[in-house]
Amino acid sequence: MLAAPTTLRGRVVAAEGGAGVEGCTVDLEFVQRTLARTHTDEAGRFAFDEALPEGAELHFEMPSGFELDSSVHELDGVPREELVFVAHALPTDVVRGEVVDELTGERVPYLRFSLGDEKLESDAHGAFVTRARYSRGVLRVSVMNWPFEMSWDPQRAAQVLVPARVGPAFFLHLDRPCAGLAWRQMEDGSESRAALPLEPFGSSLVQCGPPDLVRFQSEHQGRASEGELLLLDPQGFSCAFAQLAPGRGAEAEWLSFTFQPCGYLALEVNADRDLRHDEAGDVIWTLSPRASDGHGWKAV
Repeated sequence: MLAAPTTLRGRVVAAEGGAGVEGCTVDLEFVQRTLARTHTDEAGRFAFDEALPEGAELHFEMPSGFELDSSVHELDGVPREELVFVAHALPTDVVRGEVVDELTGERVPYLRFSLGDEKLESDAHGAFVTRARYSRGVLRVSVMNWPFEMSWDPQRAAQVLVPARVGPAFFLHLDRPCAGLAWRQMEDGSESRAALPLEPFGSSLVQCGPPDLVRFQSEHQGRASEGELLLLDPQGFSCAFAQLAPGRGAEAEWLSFTFQPCGYLALEVNADRDLRHDEAGDVIWTLSPRASDGHGWKAV
């Protein structure tokens, strides 16, 4: 008498050619609870050594480009033979499309975003093409920290339109390398340069090209360009200003920046005790001229 098998073995193969399909996720489930999970190897094989309660199921998640007739297989004990599941190849293609302004519908050039696991940038006309090929399904997209999903079918003729929530872009002529530069807009009537708070620069880095540019957030869309644009080189202790005006900074009239030495004050404040949640607040520092000789500055 043959002993009952204790290991469930299976294999996922392609309908055309019979080659194993690597990278399938296979879950052993019972009453909507995952008992174990594994993945098919390069030969398409997988195995489970766990005990199989009556009514257990195999749930399959296929890699891009393949699908099964059914993603769920109900088990009736441990089969003596290796289970074989036939996967059908799906049409795949690169994703071609355009990035468009969500409000105006205009194309957005030189915008960096992610699609799936790829980092992409639209060209001078707002168009893009992925390097990877994708099968029918959902595309995960993130534009300017705005994540969303889009349906995709490679057999559709229409290009994908990626909506973007962005403000105006200003093109820059710089007299030094772009890497590490930060920016801030100073509107007319704002604080003087001597007492300019420099945060938040972490999320406001100059986009290095070509072309080098600064892109405002969506709340600036449709607003008149005015004031000054400040660029800061924290490592080189230098900064540069350019006057903003309608039309300036467009591709036909780039903003020119010449950096000059400047300094800034970095402060770290440590409390002498742990603060309660209701004691949290902001500490504001400003710089004022020294009263003694009028030269230099002091923190207040």
